[in-house]
Amino acid sequence: WGEEVTVGTGEVDWTAFLTTLDNLGFNGDCCIEREAGDQRIADIRTAKEFVTRL
Repeated sequence: WGEEVTVGTGEVDWTAFLTTLDNLGFNGDCCIEREAGDQRIADIRTAKEFVTRL
């Protein structure tokens, strides 16, 4: 499966992913999870800030 990393630092094209959800008419919630690492809460905050800027 690879290595779990903070949102925005991996290989996912988040702009394309969120655009696709929008094009499909998705109108739901998204959940940011961080199951590994010593900085889980900080990583989730960073991920939230990253996604909010998109």
